[in-house]
Amino acid sequence: MEFDEVLKVIGEFGSTQKLHFTLILLLQPFFAYHMLLLAFVGKEPYSIICKDSPGVHPCKVEDCKEYEYGPEFTSIVTEWDLVCGESYKAGMSQSIFMAGVLVGASVFGILADMYGRRTMTVLGCVFMALFGLMCAFTQSFVQFSAVRFFSGISTGGSILVSFVLATETLGPSVRALLLLPCLFYLDLE
Repeated sequence: MEFDEVLKVIGEFGSTQKLHFTLILLLQPFFAYHMLLLAFVGKEPYSIICKDSPGVHPCKVEDCKEYEYGPEFTSIVTEWDLVCGESYKAGMSQSIFMAGVLVGASVFGILADMYGRRTMTVLGCVFMALFGLMCAFTQSFVQFSAVRFFSGISTGGSILVSFVLATETLGPSVRALLLLPCLFYLDLE
C-alpha cells in the first residue's frame, strides 16, 4: 500500500495535520526576510559627496579618501563606503548568500534524511536566527559576506526541509491547494 493510500484511509487533513501545516507555514515569512535583507541593508543613499572635492561628482574624483552621505539612513553601503568603484560589492554579497542557499539545500537534504526533517528544520531556523543576528554586528564587508554565506546555508536548508516536511503529511487531494501559500513565499524569496 502506497503512503498516499494510507493518508486517504486515516484522513488527508485532520487536526494534527492542520496544526503541523500551520506551524510550518508560520516559518515562511522568516525565510523571505532573510532572502530580501539586502534590499534594505544594501540600499545606496540618495546623496553622496566626496569630502576631498565637494563640488565634483564623487565617482569622478580619483582616490576619494572620505565620503559624506545624506542623513536619510545608514546601510552597508554607507558603513563601508561601497560606492563608485566598490559598488559591486553590495550586490556581490547577495550572490554569496545565494551560493550559501545552494549549498544549504544540498547539504540539509542529505542531513534531513539521516537525522529527520523536523530536527533539521529546527536546527536550520536556530542557525538562521543566529547568523541573522551576527550580521548586525559585523565590522567589515568580508565578515558580512562570510556571515551571509552561512545565513544562506541555513536559510536554503530550512526552506527545502520545511517544504518537504509540510508536503509529506498532506493527503494527495489537498496537497496542491494547501502548498500554494508556501509557494507564494518562495516566489518572494
